[in-house]
This record gives sequence, C-alpha cells and structure tokens, in this order.
Amino acid sequence: MSKLCPHFQTLPKWASKIDYPGDWVKVVDPGRGIIQRFPLLNIVGRWYVADEGQYIRRGAAGAEDYFRLLWPKYDETRGEVAVIESVNEPACQEPEQVAALTEFLLRWIELMHQAGLVVAVPAFSVGNPELWVIGALERVWIATDYADLHEYGTRAMWEEWRGYTSLRHRMIYGHMATLGIPERPLFITETGIDRGGDGYRHKPNNTPWPEYLDQLCWYERRLQEDPYVEAAFLFTSGATQTWRSFDVGEGEWRDLVKRLG
Repeated sequence: MSKLCPHFQTLPKWASKIDYPGDWVKVVDPGRGIIQRFPLLNIVGRWYVADEGQYIRRGAAGAEDYFRLLWPKYDETRGEVAVIESVNEPACQEPEQVAALTEFLLRWIELMHQAGLVVAVPAFSVGNPELWVIGALERVWIATDYADLHEYGTRAMWEEWRGYTSLRHRMIYGHMATLGIPERPLFITETGIDRGGDGYRHKPNNTPWPEYLDQLCWYERRLQEDPYVEAAFLFTSGATQTWRSFDVGEGEWRDLVKRLG
C-alpha cells in the first residue's frame, strides 16, 4: 500500500474518480458529506483560520477559544473526518513561543479527546523544529494520537539540506528515540518540491513532470522503509490561485497511480 497520498485545497470534479494507491486523503476545509467523495479512504481534515498565532500566544485559554471557533466544523464532520489537524506551521523559535504552544496544544488535545475526536499535531514547517524544541514538547508528543510535520525538497525530493528537507522526519524521530519519547504514528501532511514557495511548475527552472514523477517514486520507496510513517500528502491538488505552481492534476495523479499502484 502506497504511503504517498493526495492533498486537496479545493475539490475538483476529478478528485473522486481516481483509484488512489494509499489509504488516506487530506482535505482542507472539509464539510458535511465529504465521506461521499472519498468513501474508501480515511480523511485527514484541517480548517483554515486566519492569524492562528493570536490563539497560540494565549496558551490554554487560546486553545479553548480556538476549539469553540471550530467546533461547528468538527461536529458536522464527525464520523467522516478520521483525524483532525490543529494549527498550521506554528512559530517555535523562542522559548516563550514553545511554552505557549505547548500549553495551547495540550489543552486543545484534551478538549478534542473529551469530544471523542482523533488529532494530529504540531504541523511544523520545513526548517522547524530545532532539536531542543523536540524535548520541550515531550508532553505534546505523548498526548497526541498522531504526529504531523511538513517536509519538502527544495529543488529535488532527494536533496538534503542540513537534514531539514525531505526525509527530515528521520532526524526528528531519531532524536525523540534518544530522549526516550514514545513514538507516535506520523503524517507528513505536506510534501513535494518547494523551491522556496515557488513549486515544481514555476518557470524558469521548473521541474518537468516526468522528472518529478521519478523523484516521488524514489520518495515513496524511502517512506516504505519507515514503519511509523502512516501517510505523506503531496501538496497539492485543486490548488488555489496562490499555490497554482504546486498543482498536481488529474493526469499527474493517474501517472502516479500507474507507478505506485
């Protein structure tokens, strides 16, 4: 079973017509009835919230407000969305940021579990976290159901840059093991070629799809070596205008199915 799975910002008509090779799909802003689009897949959901930092900075109190804000979305997709992500790419460079994030996530996880929901955190961006942050978040790793991270190749999927691009999860999980932190199953909730935010399609110096396809197949083989990786979501399909240069369309996914299925 493939670990490379689709990520949708919006849902084009073709989204439900592909026989994806994995068990999972990630959908941004899913609504009631989403399971009808993907009846054979497990769904990871995240809802966009502007300026999530305003909630994180307030720690546990901010988590309660964040939970109340999104509760109608959580509740209407109950039984359809299998795993819910929290805040996206939170800041974690300074000790006070990490302390606030820890209290925010612990309280949010507690509220979600009280509601009978399954969660994934902390959705760190490429380049984060620094190693000291991993130990500082020990209570969070223990409390969550799934860990989640973003990892991209800068110019190619097999490129390594200080251990913080593709396959960076190995460095993070290796450090967790050194610290004796229990291993949680991992979602890589965004992956692909980043090019500093330009995506694989951006010209000049774009990556032709046949080359990208080969790199994604290489990445899939590496993911199969790591049993704790549950799924990695290829950013993105149904791309909004801002992220159009990352878009993986119907034809590309059919090529992936042929290679990975």
